[in-house]
Amino acid sequence: SGTVTREAEHASEGVITYTCIVCGATRFESIPELDTPHTYSDKWSWDTQYHWHASTCGHENETKDKAEHEMINDVCSVCGYDYADMWIVSDQGRIRPKDSSLLTGMVAIPSIVNGIVVKGLYGTFFVAEKYLRLGFAFCDGMTGVIIPDTIINVHGFYYCKNLVDVVFPDSMKKIEVYSFINCSSIIEISFPSSLRELREGAFYGCTGLTRVSLPASLSLIEPRVFSLCKNLTDIDVAPENQCFSSDGGMLFNKDRTYLYLFPSASGSIKLPDGLIMINAYAFESCNTLESIIIPGSVSDIGYAAFIDCSSLTEITFTGTKEQWNTMTRHDIWNRSVPATSVHCSDGDVAIKN
Repeated sequence: SGTVTREAEHASEGVITYTCIVCGATRFESIPELDTPHTYSDKWSWDTQYHWHASTCGHENETKDKAEHEMINDVCSVCGYDYADMWIVSDQGRIRPKDSSLLTGMVAIPSIVNGIVVKGLYGTFFVAEKYLRLGFAFCDGMTGVIIPDTIINVHGFYYCKNLVDVVFPDSMKKIEVYSFINCSSIIEISFPSSLRELREGAFYGCTGLTRVSLPASLSLIEPRVFSLCKNLTDIDVAPENQCFSSDGGMLFNKDRTYLYLFPSASGSIKLPDGLIMINAYAFESCNTLESIIIPGSVSDIGYAAFIDCSSLTEITFTGTKEQWNTMTRHDIWNRSVPATSVHCSDGDVAIKN
């Protein structure tokens, strides 16, 4: 006969161990978990969308009476959940959730909490090689966010991997550095007509992004805004915009002499004649870009412009070798690029990376 080495419980199986008295070999047999009714807490549990009674029997996925809140004046009439209690607001009006794990589904950030007008968002800080989780970073349960019109500068939604919908306020003027870094589920973005600035890396690594609409009011785009957005093939610039224009996934200045970025560059491409400057990080990590033709009009290639383009084996410059050699090429413009030479109109020039 075997020996019960672990008793069966309500939430887990037990184990019987059998041992051969001759050779000492063992085998194991499971005992079904106890078939007793689930038990639940009398108190409500909740997040920003739902309330429920959690199990007390060890089955963490079991709930009872789960339903959406029935809100009256920002308080649920069923469970007593108070939306204002979800938030911490500084005297200066910066807001963050008390517990970011409770932010689920579409989250509407309040414009006023306990009489304090919300004017900004807490960020996340990188200290001693670790992220300090403040604000709205790493909110995996949040699929959408509505930002109130009391906020002018937006930042802090780092690594929200399930965030799909972002509703920006008409008051917004600026999106700060790396605000939506690696928010990989965002597919499309439309900005309000008030937007003026997109700071460095604002949507860095948003690999699901396919389309953005830039308003006429936008006047500043810093490097890396859409770096690693490999599926961003549709950049729509309002015709009235006096600073920018777009074509085939490329973003230029108005007269198309300055290429800001081409995050979806792939295969073989030809840059337009008349182009003078390629921006820093313009082709960062376009690792399916294989060949490129750069017009002889280009006189400046920015810092890290082609960094980590790991499949770029052929670079053609339609100008002369002398033009290439006198061109301004900033540091690490071709780091990790396999091409070893540039084909000019009058011969090849060796390059190092």
